[in-house]
Amino acid sequence: MFETEKRILTELASQSSCVVAGRTGFMVFREWPNHLNIFIQASMEHRIKRVMRRQDVSEQEARDIIAKMDASREAYIKKYEETSRYDTRNYQLVISMDDLSENDAVEVIMDYINRTSK
Repeated sequence: MFETEKRILTELASQSSCVVAGRTGFMVFREWPNHLNIFIQASMEHRIKRVMRRQDVSEQEARDIIAKMDASREAYIKKYEETSRYDTRNYQLVISMDDLSENDAVEVIMDYINRTSK
């Protein structure tokens, strides 16, 4: 599955600029020029509130959803690489969403791109 996913992602990226959310993008594109790997994180409290709001679930259900998703994502990465998705050395930019809106995060990312592409 990883090789198929990698092939699809690289085909898309070779055609035009793109944004890949998750899907092992930091591994697939690490050798590509002009790539930017970003890790967006938040405290568990923030994540729980966001899941509760977006999926209309209880606090415990949100905790369970997050735990399952985190374990699944981490297992997927470890299956193909000897790294963790939480290893910040895999990213050029790490953003904490605790005090930011999604629009704020976009501004941070665009500012980073503008400052580093000079």
